[in-house]
Amino acid sequence: MAAINTLTPLQSRIRDLATAGLGKHAGIVVGIRRGGDQWVAGYGSFDAGQRPPDEDAVFDIGSTTKVFTTLVLAEMVVRGEVALDDPAQKYLPGTLQMPRWRGQEITLFHLATHTSSLPRLPANLWKTIKDQANPYANYQVSDLYEFLSGYKLKRPIGSRVEYSNLGMGLLGHILGLVAGKSYEELVSEHILRPLGMKNTSITLSPDQQGRLAPGHTSRGKVTANWDIPTLAGAGALRSTVGDLLRFLAASMNCATGPLAKAVQLCQRLYPKTRKSLPSWKDYALALLLSGLGVLAQWHFGLAPGDVFFVLAVVWPGIFAGAHLGLAPGLLAAATTVAGTYFLQHGHNFNWWVELVVGGVFSSFSFFALRRSGLRNRRVMLGWQYQRLYLLPFPRGPRFVWHNGGTGGYASFVGFIREREAAVVVLANSAKSVDSVGVEILKLLNRETSQNGGFARDSSEPPQGEGKQS
Repeated sequence: MAAINTLTPLQSRIRDLATAGLGKHAGIVVGIRRGGDQWVAGYGSFDAGQRPPDEDAVFDIGSTTKVFTTLVLAEMVVRGEVALDDPAQKYLPGTLQMPRWRGQEITLFHLATHTSSLPRLPANLWKTIKDQANPYANYQVSDLYEFLSGYKLKRPIGSRVEYSNLGMGLLGHILGLVAGKSYEELVSEHILRPLGMKNTSITLSPDQQGRLAPGHTSRGKVTANWDIPTLAGAGALRSTVGDLLRFLAASMNCATGPLAKAVQLCQRLYPKTRKSLPSWKDYALALLLSGLGVLAQWHFGLAPGDVFFVLAVVWPGIFAGAHLGLAPGLLAAATTVAGTYFLQHGHNFNWWVELVVGGVFSSFSFFALRRSGLRNRRVMLGWQYQRLYLLPFPRGPRFVWHNGGTGGYASFVGFIREREAAVVVLANSAKSVDSVGVEILKLLNRETSQNGGFARDSSEPPQGEGKQS
């Protein structure tokens, strides 16, 4: 790989994004893949010698592990070892009684799609913590079984996507029981060896230890790596940018390749197993959207015949219907029309109504929509997905992603299959790198769509900053 002295505009923009929030004493590595081209660059430093990380530097990848867990599940489904609709109880000891909802059982599908109605973390985790810097290290299988046996579900299984480290960790544990192997052995057998990923593992070799980027808290202090023996499927893996780019290349290849059938199974859009009824938050937001539409009419003196009047009347219903569901959309439309009728017949509001309702709307809408990536009506196995442009309806190509974080690391992987574009971002700091990954995906999407294909780079970054293969 020869190094030369210039950066392309795209590479310069990626450098600016990656270094903008780079914390003290931390490093970040960015890897992108476009078609058959690959480019990796490291910024900052991760050791006393101020050496920038590269594609072989090892990082904890945290919850990015989850897409490995679901790919192992898909491989075992393809081989006929398990089925997606198998109850989790089928593979667990008879002494453990899994939580149920009115006779309905949690299946492997529910665990893989975060629709099991299990909580994010088991409540008894906290009593096992002996070191706050390594919180999962002492959580045992007996603790997991104890929690599951006594937990009462709070909503129907399959009705709502609620991110659960517990559920995905349990899935990894069950797959290990089925195969009679450790989680690490399962991942190696089903994914790492077929894809030639030699730098991904839980237990590090001496060579990998030498390439391990030491983790840093968000305040820049060196911190311990996390050990996750019982819930390994939720976040125990360690990897490199080079290996993860291999993984994403396979994840974008649904036609051929050693894991093609399993990849297809993971990225299929599945309906939830139960209809997700709108929550009170959805109806409340619909009412607030309606109130905003009516307040806009009053504040700006909008009247029939004005294009902005039409927008103020129809926008709340359209927005609520697109993002919250049919029933909240109908509620928003009905209350907006009722408010409009009220205004047009000579009634009015006091100034304090505008102030209070506007303030409540702003805070509530942020709360309700801040996790838009998890509000999809269909689900994938492990992966999250969304469109690049969301308002008022989804627009643009779908991008598929997952992120991760531990006490000293952050990760992001994502790709746009239509553009054959993928990005990996790894950092040895607890500060999230999600925005870096998303913005790079947007750049790749925009450049590819504008060029009508891939702009093959004729130049590479200076030696030590990045390389292309």
